Amino acid sequence: MKPSERLMHIREAWGNGRLNVASLTLGLDQVFHEARDYLSPDDASEARSQWNRIEVFNAILLDEYRPPTAEEKQELDRLVDEFRTFIRERLPEGR
Repeated sequence: MKPSERLMHIREAWGNGRLNVASLTLGLDQVFHEARDYLSPDDASEARSQWNRIEVFNAILLDEYRPPTAEEKQELDRLVDEFRTFIRERLPEGR
């Protein structure tokens, strides 16, 4: 599966509540690792920074052993959409 396709499936599953934050973070990390070979060094660095912001939420929620609050879910939605848009805009056509 292409990184852009995997990203679409992950976002859809997250939006439908089929993924928890840990699974979301792991899936996005896999997308990053698959996509980074097609990104410039600067774009790969920015994508990693965006993923790191999502990982911070994951670490906090795992540490506190709880699901995200409604506000945290909204922030995660925003961060995931930013990551998805960034990756999709920078991947070469067909990736």
